Amino acid sequence: MGTSLRAIVSTAAALLACGALHAESGTWGAQIGMAQPSGGAKQWVGSSVGAALDVTDTYSLGGQDSVRMRFGYFTFKGSSTTPETLTVPGWAQATYPANTTNETYAFTYGAEYVRSLPARLYVLAGLGVAYVSANRTGTFDLTSAAAGPVKSNYDANNFVPYYCAGLGFQITRSVALEARYQSTTMKAQTRKLDLKALGYTTPAQVAFDKLTVSTLTVGLSLTF
Repeated sequence: MGTSLRAIVSTAAALLACGALHAESGTWGAQIGMAQPSGGAKQWVGSSVGAALDVTDTYSLGGQDSVRMRFGYFTFKGSSTTPETLTVPGWAQATYPANTTNETYAFTYGAEYVRSLPARLYVLAGLGVAYVSANRTGTFDLTSAAAGPVKSNYDANNFVPYYCAGLGFQITRSVALEARYQSTTMKAQTRKLDLKALGYTTPAQVAFDKLTVSTLTVGLSLTF
C-alpha cells in the first residue's frame, strides 16, 4: 500500500470514528445549491453550472464551536473541443481534435470545524476524502492517423483527499445561506479508448493529465 493510499485510508478511518463517537448527539441537516467549477474542472466542462447536494450531521463543542460531518455529491457537465492526446495502435503518441461532452462528478465524506461569529455569520474549514470521476464522450478525429472520426468514450477516476473552506449567514435557527469552496486533484493516469469502429481490435491509450477539481457552491443549509 503506497504512502498516499495509507493517508487516504487513515483519514477516512478517523472521520468515520469521529462520526461514531457522536452518533447519538448530532443535529442532522441538508444543503442544496448551485456549484460553479474552477481550476482544471472549468477547463474540462467549461463554465457550466452544476448541482450539489450534501447531508450533514453537526455536533456542538460548546460555546461558538462545532464539528460538522458531511456526505456530499456534486456534478458538472459541458461541451468541450479540447484536443485529446492518444497512442493509436501502430502509431506514435499524438494529439487529435475532439468534439465531446465532458462530465465530472464526486462523492465526498469529510469533517469541518465551524466557528460562529457576530452578526449571525460563521466560518468553516475542513478535510475529507472524495471519489472523483471524469467522463469524456463524443467524436475523436483521427484523420491525421489515416483513420478518421470515431465516436467513443472513456472514464478516469480517483479516490483522493480534499480540503474546503466556507462562510455562512444564519437566516433563522434552521436556515442558513452558505458559500463553500472545495478542491481536490485527480492523478494523471492512462485509460483505454475503444476504436473497434475503425477496425482496431487493440484500444488506443488516452493520456489523462492530472486534473484539479475545484468548486464554489452557494446554496441553502437546512437543519432539522
